[in-house]
Formats: sequence, structure tokens, C-alpha cells
Amino acid sequence: MGFGMAANLLKAGHDVLAYDVAAEPLARFAARGGRAARHPKQIGAECPSVMVMVVNGAQVDAVLSGRDGLLDSMTGGTVMVCSTIALSELLAIAERARARGVTVIDCPVSGGVTGAAAGTLTLLCGGDAAAIEAQRPLLEAVSANVFHLGPLGAGLVARSRTTSSSGRPPRGR
Repeated sequence: MGFGMAANLLKAGHDVLAYDVAAEPLARFAARGGRAARHPKQIGAECPSVMVMVVNGAQVDAVLSGRDGLLDSMTGGTVMVCSTIALSELLAIAERARARGVTVIDCPVSGGVTGAAAGTLTLLCGGDAAAIEAQRPLLEAVSANVFHLGPLGAGLVARSRTTSSSGRPPRGR
């Protein structure tokens, strides 16, 4: 889903520096006009706003805090965690980020790879209202629906409730 989201950011006119552990998607992304980072730390050093779209909490932690993690190089700005992770993982990440002057927003997504490519994802956001509004141009570039549901963690809680009640994530509108 990250490739589709990054491509839609480019399409909306944003300068995008991206990282992937696999070289092939980065090469395709660069061919579309994006910039390829050598490691997440480069993104942290260059970008005031960062979207993290990976599979699970361990991967979010590796991107943010692992070897060459982007939090090591960020001195301020916003990290939007688009992955569906445990609330406890998000809160621990947010605490480490806050110590560096970085704001965390949770924005788990619904809509799958097809929605990511089409820019029709639904984002369920939790976090500071002003921070979410400041990131709205980026969020709207990758989605058809952006919902601010409350404080940090509210997006993850809503996502887990909608997934657990039906066994599937909610469909975008």
C-alpha cells in the first residue's frame, strides 16, 4: 500500500522522499519522479512530515528507532503512523517521539492495495486536532476520507473495533 500512497503524494505535487527495504519498488518510485532514501534516518533528517506504512508494530519500531531509524535524525515535525499496530506500541513510540519534539498521529487505513493506488483509502486518525489539520493536505492526497476520531490512539481503537466486529476492515465510502 505504501507505493500507491507515495505515488498519490507525487501526483498531488508533493516532494516525496521514500524508503523501502526492497530496491525494486524504490527504483519504480524514482522512475515516477520520487526520491529514494538510502535509509529511514535520511528521511528524518530531511522531512518535517513522515508517513510510516508497514505491516506491524515491530516494523514501525524498526523504521523509527532501529539502526538508521528516522527518529534519531528528527528534531521536530510529525510522524503519521498509517499501520495498524497495538495501542501500547503506539503510545510507547509517541513517548519516545515527544522527547525529540516530534508529534505522532495514528492513521490506520482501510481500502487495501487497490484503494491505495486509486487514492480512495479511508484514514481513521487519532491525535492532536491541530497536528492532524496541519497534515490534512498529505492525508487527503492519499485518501478519499479522513476522519479525526479523537486523541492519540482513537484511530487504532476504531480500526480494531471495526475489524474485530466483522472480521474485515471497514469499506471506504
